[in-house]
Amino acid sequence: MPGIWAQLVLTDHNSVLHSSILGARLRMIRAILLSTLVAIVLLAAACGDTPQVDIEATVKAQVAAQLDAQATSQAAIAASIQVTVESAPSPTLTATNTPTPTPTAIYTPTATPTITPTHTPVPTATPTITPTHTPVPTATPTITPTHTPVPTATPTAAPLPGRIAFESGRDGGVGDIYVMNADGSNVTRLTNRPKYYDNSPAWSPDGRQIVYQSSQDEDWETGNWEIYVINADGSNMTRLTNHPERDRYPAWSPDGRRIAFHSNRDGVFQIYVMNADGSDVTQLTSYPETGWNPAWSPDGRRISFFSLRGEKFDIYVMDADGSDMIRLTNHLVQHVFPQPHAWSPDGRHIAFSAFWANNFDIYVMDADGSNVTRLTNHPEWDFDPAWSPAVPE
Repeated sequence: MPGIWAQLVLTDHNSVLHSSILGARLRMIRAILLSTLVAIVLLAAACGDTPQVDIEATVKAQVAAQLDAQATSQAAIAASIQVTVESAPSPTLTATNTPTPTPTAIYTPTATPTITPTHTPVPTATPTITPTHTPVPTATPTITPTHTPVPTATPTAAPLPGRIAFESGRDGGVGDIYVMNADGSNVTRLTNRPKYYDNSPAWSPDGRQIVYQSSQDEDWETGNWEIYVINADGSNMTRLTNHPERDRYPAWSPDGRRIAFHSNRDGVFQIYVMNADGSDVTQLTSYPETGWNPAWSPDGRRISFFSLRGEKFDIYVMDADGSDMIRLTNHLVQHVFPQPHAWSPDGRHIAFSAFWANNFDIYVMDADGSNVTRLTNHPEWDFDPAWSPAVPE
């Protein structure tokens, strides 16, 4: 029986499978037919050739025929299954001697050791490093800087030191003594005597006083002249000489202790010296020699002056006490009153003006009278040179 049932089950399984396949095919055919018929019906209806009632009857007859065919096929399959079962032979059962089974030793399984899995570390994925593009720096060209000159700051001019004394008739007088700053500012009038002619100012070496000459008469061409001293601020005016003749052109000694001047108090003009307060007047030259416009050497040891001996003026030099007189020039001027002259700060040269060929010009010579050099050459008169003091280093 087991074999019969096995064959039966197998046969049934195949039949069912066959039946399923057949049913699927029939359903597919039916669907195709229905779709085709529906399309025909719709087409015919659109064309108006076939009545709608006939078409529906035809479709229904076709579907019924398909269903009958399917039922017939399934009945045939069932009949074949039944015939197969009935015709299968019955198996013959033969008794066999079944041996007594030998007891089998019971295997006792040994304890399976617990295996503790070792922790295998999962390797950390090494991140893929995408290299960043490092740009190659472009070489920067070396620029040689051009030299831009730093503008030199224009120094602010410092006020000029000291003050300047001068003579002027700007306020209606014949002539008065004024002082001003070296830049021309702060002009101050020191003397104010309308009937007197004050001129030829000279600073004391310490800059505290000014000595000058003053006419005492309205006829200042031939009238009496005296020497005065006044403080630099205009105070303490003091008369130093008092003689009926003309005392003129005072000059301070470098040490400020004495004043040289020329005077005709002896009948002709001679060179005199006195103390700075007007005392101890001493005559240095004598008749027949004459002397005008004395000037001190920078060391105060000598005095130079003009002298008329014969018909022409020349420059002479002598010691400060009137000794050792020497002539430096030879007939430089002709019948003209001599003008002031000046020593160089180092005492090695003398600048002077000389009348030559009917014109005054500036000359310079060595202190011993050698190397006379003409400095100016102009048709107009050039005279009264003044040498600047030495500039401190």
